[in-house]
Amino acid sequence: MITSLGCTSEEVILEQEKEIVHIPLEISPEQPPSPPPQRIDYPLYVGPKNGKTIYLTFDDGPSQYTSTLLDNLAKYDKFNVKVTFFVTNMRPEYIDNIKRAHNEGHSIGVHTYCHEYSKIYASEEAYIEDFNAMQKVIYEQTGEYSSIFRFPGGSSNTISKNNVGIMTRLAKMMDESGAVYFDWNVDSGDAENNGQTNQEKI
Repeated sequence: MITSLGCTSEEVILEQEKEIVHIPLEISPEQPPSPPPQRIDYPLYVGPKNGKTIYLTFDDGPSQYTSTLLDNLAKYDKFNVKVTFFVTNMRPEYIDNIKRAHNEGHSIGVHTYCHEYSKIYASEEAYIEDFNAMQKVIYEQTGEYSSIFRFPGGSSNTISKNNVGIMTRLAKMMDESGAVYFDWNVDSGDAENNGQTNQEKI
């Protein structure tokens, strides 16, 4: 597990002037892992040894905000500002933005196909089925399977409490597959339903 990430959903468009280090995804296995996942040694870029690195991540897209977000990020292309999108299939009408983000040098990671917690965390098999469905979408858009992912709700959550111990089992299973999951240590809070408008959250 790696937790050196900032996290935001696509509900708020952020412009970031600091350099963001891109995690290159080079591996294209023939098919997504099936339960139990087989070990795949993915390359993973973890940033320079000296200096500070910010990993800017966006969850729950693509959405109606993604194209605007990509336009804003393109303004800082000379600074090599790249982010990671942990994607879903919740809004398939915007799914082609995965291809655009990938083509513009951003990283694509698995978040979830359906984002229905009770369904995803019903069993290990249910999680893998959802994971593989999203991997298929990513492959169709990019020609690659992703080596990185983010658990819906994070690797330590109360959402899966009806299935005691599933997060521990899933983390072990996915680690053994060679895939790497990312939590976050900074949250913009924009996904919280606290009555604020998007502009107020910014």
